[in-house]
Amino acid sequence: QWAECDENNRPLQDVRILKARIVK
Repeated sequence: QWAECDENNRPLQDVRILKARIVK
């Protein structure tokens, strides 16, 4: 599960992009 920010405190947008990449 992802929070509003990832462990590196990245913006939510970046987290969503990373999440999308992980899904694929």
